[in-house]
Amino acid sequence: MKFVEHDVDNHKLTVIPKHVDDLYVLFNVILVNDRVSTKASRRIKREEGSSDTKKRSQIYLTVKTEQTEFYGFGDIIRVRGKIVEASDTNVTIGSYHTIKVELFKQITIQKKEPWQEYDLNNLENAIVGQSTGLVIVSLDDQSAVFARVGTHATKVILELDPSIPRKSSDVKQHIEAKNTF
Repeated sequence: MKFVEHDVDNHKLTVIPKHVDDLYVLFNVILVNDRVSTKASRRIKREEGSSDTKKRSQIYLTVKTEQTEFYGFGDIIRVRGKIVEASDTNVTIGSYHTIKVELFKQITIQKKEPWQEYDLNNLENAIVGQSTGLVIVSLDDQSAVFARVGTHATKVILELDPSIPRKSSDVKQHIEAKNTF
């Protein structure tokens, strides 16, 4: 995780997650009623006279968090809440939006109260923390899965499921395919 800015007076913290473990830490830090800001894509209704009345645009917006979900295999956090600020004046303040917090995407989190010391410690540990270097391999006679173990999350990095012919069709071909696997 990379610290971009920490505004102590306004209880704001801007970071860029660089690893799945960073997302897991952010998932545990973002609470209900926190304000989360980032760039997002949103369909915006324009004036009736224009040719494209609902065009998808990249905007910068802030939502007041109501719900967060962590998708470890998809490497994203989904933060749902009401929009409280938007860079485009055509965005309806108070409408709902779900922000996707992704790897290498800058995010700003603002809390009502000062940041808790344990939250800052978790973020600091994520910044200096390294991957454990541990890879788990699960292998049976017809498939294999390789996963990297992180501090907070495990990520599947490779799945092998080769086509091995059955013994009953051709024993020699079955043995060769199994040995190759």
